[in-house]
Amino acid sequence: MAKTVSMDLPHPSQADDRSLRAELPLKVLAAYAVAAIAAILLVSLPFATDYVGADNDDIMRLVVVRDLLAGQSWFDPTQYRLGLEGGTLMHWSRLVDLPIANLIDIFSVFAGRERAEALALAIWPLALTVPLLYGMGLAGLRLGGRPTMHVALLLSAIFVVSINRFQPGSIDHHNVQLALIAIVAAMLLDGRFRARSFAVAGAGCALAIAIGAETTPLVAVVCLLVAFKWAWHGEPFLRAASAFGLALALVTTLAFFGTIAPAHYRQVTCDNLSYGFYALATFGGGALFLVATQASRLERNGRFVALLVAGAVIAAATLAIAPGCLQNPLNELDPLLKTFWLSG
Repeated sequence: MAKTVSMDLPHPSQADDRSLRAELPLKVLAAYAVAAIAAILLVSLPFATDYVGADNDDIMRLVVVRDLLAGQSWFDPTQYRLGLEGGTLMHWSRLVDLPIANLIDIFSVFAGRERAEALALAIWPLALTVPLLYGMGLAGLRLGGRPTMHVALLLSAIFVVSINRFQPGSIDHHNVQLALIAIVAAMLLDGRFRARSFAVAGAGCALAIAIGAETTPLVAVVCLLVAFKWAWHGEPFLRAASAFGLALALVTTLAFFGTIAPAHYRQVTCDNLSYGFYALATFGGGALFLVATQASRLERNGRFVALLVAGAVIAAATLAIAPGCLQNPLNELDPLLKTFWLSG
């Protein structure tokens, strides 16, 4: 009898597997998203003085989008009214300008230009609460089932309400980066090692780099986690590691050639997607794909040796292609700028 009862009880790993296979219920996501958006509007609209955010970067983003709509080249992100003669080459990505510009164009069909801008600038940051809540809710579900899912969604809803990055008018790119990182985290928690989840994670990392170099340390940590996961699990993780590496390389390639002017293909800069980040991301993603496909059948120690060799090659490539990006980005600032601006 005892044996029969024990056989009928679900094994802990089976229960965990069911929670890992579960997808975030859309009704639950919709409920939290509607509540969060309503709370954001409640705490922000009564105190709003303009339809663009109070942050300087929100204002500058609107200027950049206006110039794009006025006919400035897609491949020319220079802000000609900023800085000394010749303007300032912005390090921001057109990948964020595009949806905002499209929304303004759509709303301009039935509204005046100013009202179209106001609608677009209100809807864009509010809409980004949905992918962020989706990522955090799915991560919670995969970590600890439905109770953890609700805790993650509740805390995430409080987070988006309490900061200003998701309020109407907040069109700087940091809200996009937060949403991408949340989705990447959720995909990494797929305990079944499904290739599609890790392909989404790789694509998310590529877009995060393309949109802003601030996420580079986070992306580097994600890449290390996936690489060590492959070295530990071996063949069961082959498809996941291969999908991640390929997606990282392919999406970075699409973003690079889709947003960078041909004249800047060989330029290495450390504050935006340039040849340096493009080469290292595609080289790293390709190296992970190659190592995973060729060395998965080795013993664990052999896999770690293969990973160390690949890591040494990537480190050497980094030193050769973009050595300046390894230092503190503030080191090259004019000393007077440090004294009169940063110190104050």
